[in-house]
Parts: sequence; structure tokens; C-alpha cells
Amino acid sequence: MNLTDILVICICALLNYTKGENVDNISEFIHTHELPHRTLTECGDTITANNGTIQYKLNQTYDANELCVFMIRFESGFVETTFTLDSNGFSDSDFDAISIFRDMAGLGYETNLGLDRQTVSFFGYGAIVVFRTNSSLGTGFQLSFTPDLIVSEENFAGNNVLFDDESESPLSIPFPSNYIESAIHNYFCITSASKVISEPDTFLKLNVTGFFGDVDNSCNNMIEIHSFLNQLKIEKLICGGEDDGVLFEFATRGIFFVFHRQANGLPITTGEITWEKVSTG
Repeated sequence: MNLTDILVICICALLNYTKGENVDNISEFIHTHELPHRTLTECGDTITANNGTIQYKLNQTYDANELCVFMIRFESGFVETTFTLDSNGFSDSDFDAISIFRDMAGLGYETNLGLDRQTVSFFGYGAIVVFRTNSSLGTGFQLSFTPDLIVSEENFAGNNVLFDDESESPLSIPFPSNYIESAIHNYFCITSASKVISEPDTFLKLNVTGFFGDVDNSCNNMIEIHSFLNQLKIEKLICGGEDDGVLFEFATRGIFFVFHRQANGLPITTGEITWEKVSTG
């Protein structure tokens, strides 16, 4: 009896056994032995993976002014990845409700997916995905990402964190869980309850102070601030001697993206980040 004959006998035995145990079909048995699929379902979910799925309010009505953030780091380093909008129920008012920002060791290029476009491929260390709605006339979505090519296995330590209230403010740098054996990249996303601020004369205020110890002003240690409401806006690159110890203030009705980079072998950046929802009315 050869190996093929043995395999056939084993498979037949397995089929008969599972029928005897009232399993409807063999696919149910096999499914229970697959690796768990990596799925993000809640605003603020983060993942380190080369492939996975974001499934948010699929077949459920979403709210107006949602501003929901999902944060991804590719586990293999610098990877070419394809994002595909598998399913959505977006209304015409929210035709491009998904914005994807690539991580190029700093926040980069924005791509919108929705009714007009359902796929995009790019290189990066990861991505930040934002679901932004104008109305409550549609239902949610499923978005998947899969690797096409591992370009480089270089990777960075650090944290991806969403802060959607003021309970963690002020935030001290260095971030408590960081270590200093290698370069560190942190991404902090700050929102007001994962919603666009719609009240008049009201906004999210961000204050940032950094002490870099970067004596040659190379900006290898840095804090970079972006905001996002309808499109990505660079607010300030904070680094070097002239920014050392200076208090910078920013305001938005949407999201703040704070990118903190600590280079290997340089003095450790210290500082403080604070935020609060304020009204001037």
C-alpha cells in the first residue's frame, strides 16, 4: 500500500466519523481548524499583521459625523499591500467615506475608497484607515488587506494608540511602554469620541512640547503633527534646536495624528502632549 492509498483511507474514515458525530459537512470540521482571521470591528482597533479585515457596521446603519480610526502595522516590515473594499452600503452623501493613509516612516499619501473606487495598492510600513461620514443614510463596510510583496524586513518598535477622550491627557514622552534598543515610531490618533465636532465655536485643542537633545538639528528625533477633517493637513514638524521646549498649539474639529520618531543612538526625546475639547462661544 502506497502513501496515496493511505491518505484516501484516512480521508474516507474522517468523513464517516464526522457524519456519525452529526457534523453537517466536512467543511465545518476543517473551518474549526483554520487559523483565526484577523478582523478589526471597533473604532480604535489596532493590529500588527500582513493581512486582515476591517468590518464595521456591515449591514447596519451608521451615524452622521462618524470619525472612526483603525491602525495597522505590517508585521513583515516594508510591504506592498492591496486594500480592497469588499462590501459597503454607503449613501451618495458618503461616496468616498474611507480614507487610507500609508505609513512611510511618517504619515503619507491619502487614498479614498467608496462608491467610485474599491481598491488601492501601495508600499509602506503600515496604514491608518479612517471612516468619515456626512449622513446617516447608509450602512457600513468590509475592507480587507493582503500583502503583494515584502520589500524589506526592516521594522520599527513603537505603539499605535487612539485616544478618543481626555482621560489620558497629558501624555508624557517617552511613551511608557517604549524601549530604546532600536528606533521607535509611535502613532497617536486623537479624536473627540470618534466623532466630527459639529457644535458651533467648538474644537479639539492640542498642545505639544518636545525636548529633543538633537544637537546637530538633523531632525532625526521629531514630532510631526497632521490634522484631518475633509483632507489631510500637515500642521507642524517639531524638531531641532529652534523648536526645543517651545509650546505649539493646534485646533481641529476632526482628528489629530501625532507621529513621534526616536532615532537609535540619539538622546531620548522628552516632552508632553495635552488635548481637550474647548468651546469659545
